Amino acid sequence: MPNGLPRTHNAKSRTPCHPTRRSTRTSRTRRFAPPRAAGQLDPLCVNSATATTARETNDLPLVWHFGLMAEYWAWFTIEAPEVPQLLKLIGRIGQPVLDLACGSDRILTRLLIAGVDADGVDISGDMIRGAREAASAHGFLPNLVLQPMHELALSRRYGTILICDSLGLGGSRRNDLSMFRRCREHLIPGGALIVNVGMEYAYKAEWEMWTNDGQKRLPADWPDAPIARVSPDGTEFRLRIRTIEVDRLDQTFTREMSIEKRHDGRQIGAESSLLRGSL
Repeated sequence: MPNGLPRTHNAKSRTPCHPTRRSTRTSRTRRFAPPRAAGQLDPLCVNSATATTARETNDLPLVWHFGLMAEYWAWFTIEAPEVPQLLKLIGRIGQPVLDLACGSDRILTRLLIAGVDADGVDISGDMIRGAREAASAHGFLPNLVLQPMHELALSRRYGTILICDSLGLGGSRRNDLSMFRRCREHLIPGGALIVNVGMEYAYKAEWEMWTNDGQKRLPADWPDAPIARVSPDGTEFRLRIRTIEVDRLDQTFTREMSIEKRHDGRQIGAESSLLRGSL
């Protein structure tokens, strides 16, 4: 799967971490922050570390997992076929586990249900809120921390760190290297970092964008038909994604998304944003 793209559904402050607590809440609700402008970072993500280490705008992570996209993600990006294999690896390598770039609700809650001592970190306050709501619906209050991957700084150390579908979204090679160094610092002796890699070249449509002919067609046109999904409460989401730039030398890509939220046939929200990734 290409990095940063939502999975389909068939029917990202520095705080110390402590062992997962159980919650008495049983109902599940979804609450999300007001929409933000295209490409704008969640205000909660701008901590002192971000302010002091950001050297230039194009060195910051450029992701779209906020606002309506986070809401879309929480409703529909929920399948986690890799969890059984992850549980086997965790059983062999050890706990506790850190789900880095945990998102809203995909892997972390399943780990908690399986009895894993797991924490989560993400750059998006909206995603963190979604993850907290999802976990609390199953009686858990996991430690969830708002931080960019390349500024990971927790008091806890881990037997296993997971990065699923988010490798290469650090904003720059420099940030990606910083992320790897910080992951190593956060592992206990004998611990391991587990990542999956979604290569552009494995998908025909994405691969064509990297060819000589494909370069001439960028930025790509918006797709005629959106990815349309309806949530259980009857809200419809219409998502369009296009590639606007690829850099064959740096092995980076930039995509744009446009998302619309509708209810009872009426538009109640619309946003657009960018995502930059590296292979």
